[in-house]
Amino acid sequence: MSRKLTLAEAKANGAYARNPKRYQNNQPTDESPLGDCPDYIVDTAECKAKTAWKLLEIEGNYRLTFAHRALVEMCALVRGELIAGGQPGIHRLNFMRQCLNSMGMTPLTAGKVPQAPADDEKSGESNADEFFDYNPMD
Repeated sequence: MSRKLTLAEAKANGAYARNPKRYQNNQPTDESPLGDCPDYIVDTAECKAKTAWKLLEIEGNYRLTFAHRALVEMCALVRGELIAGGQPGIHRLNFMRQCLNSMGMTPLTAGKVPQAPADDEKSGESNADEFFDYNPMD
């Protein structure tokens, strides 16, 4: 059984153009922002979980939504141990890696998450004209 492609993958390989209805329910419905760190996540001498939350929020940037909060909480607790100088066991580090994979925050999974448009693409203008003097009407 093959796995279902993400919308970004389907658009990239042309599958979306062939059958757009197949991918219409393939996107998350809640696009609310991640929000602030919960009050019960605090920095202690053994675990800098609040600092880890802020780092994950910065690194996840536009990708993390309210639906990711539970994953960010769990990942922040393990990463907070690392930041505090602790040495979490291999099982906890593997769990953190799985959380990062689920959020699309590893090099392998980052390509599967839609990327934010660059500043040029947001404005709808292209600066290609300053680099190319080609005019097809000449």
